Amino acid sequence: MFLNTGLALFAAFHLLALASGYGWLDAHPRSPGGWAAAHLLVLGWATMTAMGAAYQLLHVVLQTKLHSEGLAYVHYAVYALGTVGLVLAFRAFSPAAITAFGALAACGIALFAWNLARTLLRARQWNTVTLSTAGALACLVLAALIGVAMGASFWLGAGSALHARLFTAHLWFGAIGWFGLLITGYTYKLLPMFYLAHGYPRRLEGVVLLLWSAAVLALLVAVFFPQAVSIPRAAHLAGAAYLWGWVGFTILGYLSKIVPFLWWTHKYGPKVGKEPVPSLAELLNDRLAGRTLAVMALAFLLFMAALAAGWIPLAKASGMVLSLAALGYTILLAKTFTK
Repeated sequence: MFLNTGLALFAAFHLLALASGYGWLDAHPRSPGGWAAAHLLVLGWATMTAMGAAYQLLHVVLQTKLHSEGLAYVHYAVYALGTVGLVLAFRAFSPAAITAFGALAACGIALFAWNLARTLLRARQWNTVTLSTAGALACLVLAALIGVAMGASFWLGAGSALHARLFTAHLWFGAIGWFGLLITGYTYKLLPMFYLAHGYPRRLEGVVLLLWSAAVLALLVAVFFPQAVSIPRAAHLAGAAYLWGWVGFTILGYLSKIVPFLWWTHKYGPKVGKEPVPSLAELLNDRLAGRTLAVMALAFLLFMAALAAGWIPLAKASGMVLSLAALGYTILLAKTFTK
């Protein structure tokens, strides 16, 4: 459910971008259209997908069952409704609706965090994977609460200085804390598992976790002493490069392994030894997936270069190539569920 919904919303983002001819590039990133597009991609696709993968993979990591599968279904319904409503509220630019649906999405995030935290506490296996997951959950909850506070402050007409501080904290906890800690933590488990690597050095895992956590905490300087931090104009480009270039492509790359693995385990795992079953390699055309990702990467690099140079027509053209390749990749992943 989470992975399929994430893929559907990923496709919706690119279909809307193509339909508008990437017209949102003409507006400021912090405009209603920009906010709607960003939350559709970040909450609707990336976070929805990460939540589904975390539910499925955590029990593999911990070798224990999820605290409550029923709660996961409730979480899905609450979070999906809140996220879709939030995107529509941004497009309609309704502060009251933004606050209400943002609070609903935050409730879904709280249910997710509670379910995974109880699972982690029951397993009592504290290593770089589980500690990174715990840190990522804390940052996700903080980002959600701050996001609701932003909506409320905007709705109630609070000062712009407070709003700027909340925006910095919301962005930092969500992008650096949630995605950064979750991806680095799960990579320690997923990369060796998918590529059958053994005997690799692990002594730097703890150092990376400490440095990344320190970077998240450094946010306090920006929030409480904003005059000490100078945010360059290029921060929007750097943020897009981080979210699309690292977070987005990492998730897309892992999906080419995670989707066939989870589908094979669900559909064919119980049939092993009883009847012929396809191999994992037969569920997804790995070569075509790699070539499609390469096209997306080249289009993204051209897109970022054009934005940096201020060549908006070239940015729109490369963005449309990126979206067409992304839709092709989505169809390729979705076909896995038909095999």
